[in-house]
Amino acid sequence: MSDNGKPVNSKNNILNIFVFTEGFLVLSLQIFISVVLTPYWGQTYYYWVYSLFLSMLGLGIGYFLTPILLQKTGGALPLLKKIGTYLVLYFSITVAFSLVILNSFLDLFTNPLNGAIFSLILFFFIPTLLLAMIPMTLIAHLKQDEKAGEGESSGRIFSMSAAGGIAGVFLVTYIILPYMGLTAVVVLLIAGFSFLYLIIAKTVGMKSAKWIPVVVAAFCLLVYASQQKSHTKKLASHLKIVYETDGILGSLTVLENSLTQKRQLLVNNNIQSEAHFTGRSMNPYVYSVAMYTSYLPKGSNVLIAGLGCGSLAYEYGELGYKVDVVDIDQRLDDIVQEHFLVSKNAYNFKHSDARRYFKSSDKKYDAIVLDISHGENIPTNVYTLEGFREVKNDLSEDGLLLVHFLAGQTDDGKMALASVIHTMEEAGLDVEIMDFLNRRELFNDAKWGGKAEGFILAGKKRKVDLERKQLVIDPSLLAEMHPNKDSLYLSFSQRPTPQLLTDDRPILDLFHSETAMKFRMLSIALFKEAYKHE
Repeated sequence: MSDNGKPVNSKNNILNIFVFTEGFLVLSLQIFISVVLTPYWGQTYYYWVYSLFLSMLGLGIGYFLTPILLQKTGGALPLLKKIGTYLVLYFSITVAFSLVILNSFLDLFTNPLNGAIFSLILFFFIPTLLLAMIPMTLIAHLKQDEKAGEGESSGRIFSMSAAGGIAGVFLVTYIILPYMGLTAVVVLLIAGFSFLYLIIAKTVGMKSAKWIPVVVAAFCLLVYASQQKSHTKKLASHLKIVYETDGILGSLTVLENSLTQKRQLLVNNNIQSEAHFTGRSMNPYVYSVAMYTSYLPKGSNVLIAGLGCGSLAYEYGELGYKVDVVDIDQRLDDIVQEHFLVSKNAYNFKHSDARRYFKSSDKKYDAIVLDISHGENIPTNVYTLEGFREVKNDLSEDGLLLVHFLAGQTDDGKMALASVIHTMEEAGLDVEIMDFLNRRELFNDAKWGGKAEGFILAGKKRKVDLERKQLVIDPSLLAEMHPNKDSLYLSFSQRPTPQLLTDDRPILDLFHSETAMKFRMLSIALFKEAYKHE
C-alpha cells in the first residue's frame, strides 16, 4: 500500500524492471566491448584512457541532448519509442557484422590507437549515448505523470539503474563470460535491448510492425554466430586453433603451426610464449634464465611470477628445483598441462596477483623470476620502489632476482629501462643487465631499427658475479639458445636520467606506451598474415 492508503500502481514495478535493465545493459556493454576489442587493439594505457573518455562523453552528450529531443519529438513516450527502436536495431546490426568491420579496420588503420578510437565510437559510444537518454526521458515522463517530487523520482530511477549496473558486472564477469563465453554475452545483450524495446512498445501502445525490430535482432544474432563459426575456418592451412576462451582477463588462444611444429600461447592475439611439439621452449630467453640460476643446488626454492606456457617451470623442474608459480589467470594452469606437455608435478600453482603474493608470503626463495611483462602489458604495480622491496624481502640472503623487461629501442624505451633499474637499485638490489641474444651492445638502433626487445635484469642483495659461477648449459640445445658464457653482462652507456617509480607516482606506463604500441602493431601484422588468404 502507498502512504495515502491506495494500492501501489503496477506501473512502478514495470518502471523499476525497465530502469534496472537499462543499468544492467550499460555496464554489461562496457565489459563486452573491452573483451571484443582488446584482441584487435590491445590493452594499452591509452586504450583505457580513450575507453573511459568515450564512456563519459557518451553519457554526458546523452544527458545533454535529452531535453532538446523531448521538445522536438513531442514528449517522453515518443522519444522512448525512438530510443528503444534505434538501440535494438543499431546494436544488433553492428554486432552481427563486427568481425567484418574489425578486420576491415585492421587494414584501414596502421596505428592501433586510431583503430581503437573508431571501434569504440562505433560499438560503444553510440549505444552508450542512447542508453544515457533513457533515465532522463523517464524522469521527464514521471514529472508529468506522478505526484511524487522530481527529486524522489530522479533518485529512484538512478538508484535502480545503479543496482542494475552492479548486477550486470557480477553476472557477466563471474558467470556468463568465463563459463558460457562471449556469444552468450551477445545473446544476453541483444535479448536485453529487445526486452527494453518491447516494454516501450507496450507502454506507448504500438501495434503495427511491433515485432519487426525483434525479428531483425534475432536474424542478426544468427549472422553473428555464422560469422564466428566461419572465422576460424579462414585460417591459413598450416594453422589450427586447438584451444580458445574468453574472459575478463582477456582472450586466450593456443595456436598450432604444423610447418614450424610449435604451439603458441596468445593473449588477446598477442604472442606471449611458444613451445615445440616436444614441449621444449622455442625462446632463448627461457634457457638463458634457467642457465643464470643453474648454479643453485638441487632442492632450491624458486618462484616464477607469470606461468606463460610453462616452459620455465619445466626447465627448473629438470634442474631439480622446488618450483612455485604465481599467476593471476587461473586458466593458464589447465592450458599448460593440456596443451604444452608440462606436468602438474613440475610446479606448485598459486592463483594470485604477484604483488599481493609478495605482500602476504613469508617464504624465502633462492631465485625469483618476474616474467609478467608480455607484449603491451607490464605490471606497473610490481615495478615500483615498494614493490621491489617486497620482492627483496622474499629473497634468501644470497638469492637472485631475474626480471624479464620489455623495452623499445627509443628514448622512451631507454627511459623505461633506466627507471626500472634505478628503482631496483633504490630498493637495495645490485643490478646487472644480462644478455640472452648474444648481443654485443645494449641498444643498437642500426641493427634493431627501433623495435621492442626483451632484457633480463639480475638483482642481488649483495654483489655476486654470475660469470664466476658454475653455470649449466643443456648440450642438446642449439648454440644460439644461450648467450656467451664469458660475456653475460651488457653495459648501458647512454643511460638517460631515470625516474624513481613509486606507488605514489606510477608513471612507467607513460614511458612504456611506445613499446606497447610496437608490440600491438607486430601482433596486428601477424594476425593479418594468418588470415591473408581470405
